[in-house]
Amino acid sequence: MARANEHGELLSAGGESLVIFTGPHAYISPSWYADRATAPTWDYVAIHCYGRTRIHNPEEAERNVRRLVDAMEAGGPNRWSMNDLPYPEIQAMLRNIISFEISVSRIEAKFKLNQGEKPDRTAAAIQVLEGSGQSELADYMKRYNDLL
Repeated sequence: MARANEHGELLSAGGESLVIFTGPHAYISPSWYADRATAPTWDYVAIHCYGRTRIHNPEEAERNVRRLVDAMEAGGPNRWSMNDLPYPEIQAMLRNIISFEISVSRIEAKFKLNQGEKPDRTAAAIQVLEGSGQSELADYMKRYNDLL
């Protein structure tokens, strides 16, 4: 995280943190249904992880940034490496970030996938999502609504 980010101060305070991992999500329009007498909504998949934060020392920060860069550059053409920078520039870059980890104490899955809707509406939403490149969300909706 950028050291200038105001959240860094909160992380350093050591209280409970929340990290949200988002999955597929999309706007669901009433225009997709034969019976349009409903409101639009947003369907989504998310995971909320709660835990305590530990700020890394400079050596841990460098190791983690190197691992992140290597993972993100893997498989790409003309890969970049932190070794492409002079070491003093790496040190300056690292002074501008906060490296941290969160020991997860609680995980909550959050799903809103047309549950509670009439089956024909859910099927219609799935059909539109599949046709518009949102097949991952459609697959979740099928599983969650027992439509496989």
